[in-house]
Amino acid sequence: MRAACRWELEPATNTDRRHCARSLRPSPSPSVTLSIDETLRPTFVRFIPTYVIHVMIGAATGTGAVISRRTARHDGGVVDDGGTDWAGYYASSAGREPRPLLLAACEELGAGQGRLAIDLGCGEGTDTLELLARGWSVLAVDAEPAGLALLRARIPPAAAGRIRVVCASFAEADLPRADLIHAGFSLPFCPPQEFPAMWARIRQALAPGGVFAGQLFGTHDTWADDPDLTFHTRHQAEALLDGLDILRLDETEQDGHAFSGPKHWHTFGILARKPISKHPSAPASR
Repeated sequence: MRAACRWELEPATNTDRRHCARSLRPSPSPSVTLSIDETLRPTFVRFIPTYVIHVMIGAATGTGAVISRRTARHDGGVVDDGGTDWAGYYASSAGREPRPLLLAACEELGAGQGRLAIDLGCGEGTDTLELLARGWSVLAVDAEPAGLALLRARIPPAAAGRIRVVCASFAEADLPRADLIHAGFSLPFCPPQEFPAMWARIRQALAPGGVFAGQLFGTHDTWADDPDLTFHTRHQAEALLDGLDILRLDETEQDGHAFSGPKHWHTFGILARKPISKHPSAPASR
């Protein structure tokens, strides 16, 4: 899931970011050029001469892959050099269970019955397919073509009329009115300067009575010094939910692993419902 992935070449420095289009040819390593383009966001790339990229996805995925000596393209794809490709990575993660927070949202809302759900940062589509199985119509959004290709290949023919797959960044995707919006470990990878507008669009798209399910990263997270990711304190997370009915706001801090090695995870699991507006009755005419 490109919207919820982080690429890192270890060891890295904070200056080795993707703020501008550039090529880097380290020495004395083999002659391999990595081209980094501004349009790759929200993917983050760091460099070392070993040219090994660790894909680090959200805290609970438990799967990973290594992409070696390959060139990033402006459209989010990769140029294969014979190593592991994105299709292989997504295939390895396709067997995970649907995220518990999504299942909790489905229990709150009941059967989809054709209502619209949006899966932001859908990746290879595990959660999207669960929504389809529960009777939802789904708008699946991700910026990584390889994951979307795997999703398309797994759509049941009977559900093909209830899904629209869009390859776009969060900033580019149109968000129609929906009864369920799911963002599984994807929103933290929205750059801080873009997050307020993105969150406002999510709230606007959520129908009265609809439910948002997703995660934020907290400020104690190991990655909290990364200026291209968005982090929140508990107070800030609560402020984002002002005006919504908070069904769950689970703060978790735990030591664990990313694919780069040991990591301290600080996350907020959010389940929130948009209230149904109650309009006062018009005064009785005399």
